[in-house]
Amino acid sequence: SKLNFNLEEIVLNMLELALIEKLTDVLEKEASVYEDFLSIQKGKTDILVNGNISELEKMIKTEQSFFEEIQGLEAEREQIIEQIAQKTKTDSSALNLTWMINNYVKPEQANKLKSLRDKILNTINELKKVNEQNARLINNSLEYINFSINLIASASDSGSRYGNDGKEGKAERRSFFDIKL
Repeated sequence: SKLNFNLEEIVLNMLELALIEKLTDVLEKEASVYEDFLSIQKGKTDILVNGNISELEKMIKTEQSFFEEIQGLEAEREQIIEQIAQKTKTDSSALNLTWMINNYVKPEQANKLKSLRDKILNTINELKKVNEQNARLINNSLEYINFSINLIASASDSGSRYGNDGKEGKAERRSFFDIKL
């Protein structure tokens, strides 16, 4: 009976270790994907600065594949968390890395999870900064385009015109574009 209990405990411990290893693997993949995505976003900054539209289109398609990969990894991570929640009889919504580090894993596993958590959070924070910069560049480009359109549209509004009778009349506002100003 005691031997069966020990064997059962060993099997449970092995299953828990396997779950933690799977979680660690998924987090390592997520960290790597986020770092790759960050380098793509930094490249996007250069593309925006240079105004290379065809490269920007390619970049947007590349971003989509990153989003799909991240979503897949997050779904995999959530499945592992659900399994851990069942084993620990804990609500899965209450489980996060901090809880696992403090309550569930061994110290060496905790250090690895802390390191991965910090790496992912730092990368996400840097991604936010780069995305904010890219958004500013896009807004600046839109403002310049609007300014240029207004400048072209109002270019014909300079001065007076002479009518058929040779007398000076008020210039009509004309637009180069087929729009109402």
